Amino acid sequence: MSLELLEQKLRTLPEDSFDEVDEFFDFILFRFEKESSQDDLNEETKAALREVEEMKADPSKGKSYTDVDTMMQELLA
Repeated sequence: MSLELLEQKLRTLPEDSFDEVDEFFDFILFRFEKESSQDDLNEETKAALREVEEMKADPSKGKSYTDVDTMMQELLA
Protein backbone atom coordinates (compact mmCIF):
# COMPACT_ATOMS: atom_id res chain seq x y z
CA MET A 1 0.00 0.00 0.00
CA SER A 2 1.36 3.40 -0.90
CA LEU A 3 1.70 6.41 1.35
CA GLU A 4 -0.66 8.29 -0.98
CA LEU A 5 -3.41 5.71 -0.49
CA LEU A 6 -2.95 5.78 3.27
CA GLU A 7 -3.17 9.56 3.22
CA GLN A 8 -6.38 9.43 1.17
CA LYS A 9 -7.93 7.02 3.64
CA LEU A 10 -6.90 9.19 6.58
CA ARG A 11 -8.49 12.23 4.96
CA THR A 12 -11.84 10.42 4.76
CA LEU A 13 -11.95 9.80 8.52
CA PRO A 14 -13.88 12.10 10.81
CA GLU A 15 -11.65 14.32 12.91
CA ASP A 16 -12.95 12.86 16.15
CA SER A 17 -11.36 9.51 15.22
CA PHE A 18 -7.83 10.94 15.03
CA ASP A 19 -6.98 10.06 18.63
CA GLU A 20 -7.88 6.42 17.99
CA VAL A 21 -5.84 6.36 14.77
CA ASP A 22 -2.89 7.90 16.62
CA GLU A 23 -3.11 5.21 19.32
CA PHE A 24 -3.20 2.52 16.63
CA PHE A 25 -0.13 4.03 14.94
CA ASP A 26 1.67 3.99 18.30
CA PHE A 27 0.74 0.32 18.73
CA ILE A 28 2.07 -0.58 15.28
CA LEU A 29 5.29 1.36 15.91
CA PHE A 30 5.76 -0.37 19.27
CA ARG A 31 5.24 -3.79 17.69
CA PHE A 32 7.65 -2.95 14.86
CA GLU A 33 10.31 -1.70 17.27
CA LYS A 34 9.95 -4.83 19.40
CA GLU A 35 10.32 -7.10 16.36
CA SER A 36 13.26 -5.06 15.06
CA SER A 37 15.06 -5.15 18.40
CA GLN A 38 14.77 -8.95 18.47
CA ASP A 39 16.68 -9.10 15.17
CA ASP A 40 19.72 -7.63 16.94
CA LEU A 41 19.84 -10.31 19.64
CA ASN A 42 22.32 -13.16 19.61
CA GLU A 43 21.08 -16.74 19.30
CA GLU A 44 21.55 -17.55 23.00
CA THR A 45 19.34 -14.61 24.01
CA LYS A 46 16.72 -15.50 21.40
CA ALA A 47 16.67 -19.07 22.72
CA ALA A 48 16.24 -17.81 26.30
CA LEU A 49 13.33 -15.60 25.23
CA ARG A 50 11.70 -18.53 23.44
CA GLU A 51 12.13 -20.63 26.58
CA VAL A 52 10.40 -17.97 28.67
CA GLU A 53 7.49 -17.82 26.21
CA GLU A 54 7.19 -21.63 26.34
CA MET A 55 7.22 -21.58 30.14
CA LYS A 56 4.55 -18.87 30.18
CA ALA A 57 2.40 -21.00 27.87
CA ASP A 58 3.01 -24.15 29.94
CA PRO A 59 4.03 -23.35 33.53
CA SER A 60 4.81 -27.02 34.23
CA LYS A 61 7.97 -26.62 32.11
CA GLY A 62 9.68 -24.39 34.63
CA LYS A 63 10.23 -24.20 38.34
CA SER A 64 8.03 -21.83 40.29
CA TYR A 65 8.40 -20.28 43.71
CA THR A 66 6.02 -18.95 46.30
CA ASP A 67 8.81 -17.42 48.37
CA VAL A 68 11.26 -14.87 46.97
CA ASP A 69 13.89 -15.61 49.64
CA THR A 70 13.97 -19.29 48.67
CA MET A 71 14.21 -18.38 45.00
CA MET A 72 17.12 -16.02 45.62
CA GLN A 73 18.95 -18.59 47.76
CA GLU A 74 18.72 -21.15 44.97
CA LEU A 75 19.72 -18.65 42.30
CA LEU A 76 22.76 -17.47 44.24
CA ALA A 77 23.87 -20.93 45.37
